[in-house]
Amino acid sequence: MGRRKKSNIDLPMYMAFKNGGYHFRRHGKSKLLSRDKKKAFTEYNKIMFPDDGESFTYFAYKYIESDHHTNKAKNSIRNDLISLKNTTYAFKEFVVPKIKPHHVKKYMTHRAIKSKNWANKDKSFISNVLQLAVDEGAINDNPCKQVKPLRVPKRKRLIIADEFKAIHDIAPYPLNHFMTLMFLLVERPSNILAIKLNDITEKGISIHNTKVDKHVIVSWSPELTKVIDNIKDNRRNRFNQYLFEQRRGHERYQLSALQSMFKRTMKKAIDSSLVAESFTLYDIRAYAITHIVNTEGYGVAAEKAGHNSEKMVRSVYFRGEHKKEPTR
Repeated sequence: MGRRKKSNIDLPMYMAFKNGGYHFRRHGKSKLLSRDKKKAFTEYNKIMFPDDGESFTYFAYKYIESDHHTNKAKNSIRNDLISLKNTTYAFKEFVVPKIKPHHVKKYMTHRAIKSKNWANKDKSFISNVLQLAVDEGAINDNPCKQVKPLRVPKRKRLIIADEFKAIHDIAPYPLNHFMTLMFLLVERPSNILAIKLNDITEKGISIHNTKVDKHVIVSWSPELTKVIDNIKDNRRNRFNQYLFEQRRGHERYQLSALQSMFKRTMKKAIDSSLVAESFTLYDIRAYAITHIVNTEGYGVAAEKAGHNSEKMVRSVYFRGEHKKEPTR
């Protein structure tokens, strides 16, 4: 089995990147499409769909080459490429004027057998593709507007302090320090991995919240100082600018690598009866916010989590018991 592709993973069937250009390769023959990626996709569509410019597949690949897709965050781009594969297979015989709301709903119902989350993501991708068709005059209305997303039950897993400590104590580097920073900084994993060495100053740690495009400086505490010093002592790649660095190259540590490490650590903990029920890396942020709510209140928790109101904290992140006073 060959290595998994790390670049140009969005290239469709029969398209390959070689010698600085994008080639169409089929039946043992190769044709240079273009050295520019967008132009190459346009030429690819002309070859694959010469007579039918209104097919769903045509607009799907045209959406992939659009700025709306390429300007997304890295994870969103990866999700779009997964949705591209699934939706183009399901709608390969459809021209966009023939796609109706019940077709999208039927696809979502089938996709929800494995994952409701992915059913909603695929529906969002289909909607973006059909909106492109609307903008280009191929159809008048986007049928996805009449399809409601599936209701996904929110996570309720509440981590207790002993469980967090049990996983942390057996976790290898850098997972153990990463878990501590997730609890102390109350930040999303991607924001922590994006911290660079020049973001660490005497005032604190400057963190860029990419979701709302806002910079926050987290002031120093004795425990935070100790963790950062330990991470710096474990660094081996002095040419890398990120706090969590890869041992070779100039890239930051990958979230997928941390998640794999966390799953292995969780399996080890369950097999050793250290924890009874598994939880995910993302549950740690909810654990930290729940701790702040219990000790300092919803207002402080919302501020430290980077939310403008308490609504998100109450409805999404707080995993404890909601309390209220009697009427009298």
